[in-house]
Amino acid sequence: MEARCGVDGRGAAGRQAPPGKGAEVTVCVSGAVQRPGLYRVPKGARVQEVLLLAGGYTFDADPDRVNLARPCKDGTHVRVPRLSQKQLRERWKRSRG
Repeated sequence: MEARCGVDGRGAAGRQAPPGKGAEVTVCVSGAVQRPGLYRVPKGARVQEVLLLAGGYTFDADPDRVNLARPCKDGTHVRVPRLSQKQLRERWKRSRG
């Protein structure tokens, strides 16, 4: 079951980036990340910054399908897709050396 932004009970909602100048926006992060939820970041922050706040990718994430350079607007939803079972088995084999 995939966590939805701010409703999974893991406490990720409300995490914030370090204080900065200008307006802040709320971004929803879901999918294959360590801490899915809602994050407040400076307007124009990049997806990469939000993913760092969310703890980064999980092992089953497919980072090639995420545009890290995309700027965030209020209400942006960043979905990190998961690898297929076949891709995951291949990654696991490679990681085991």
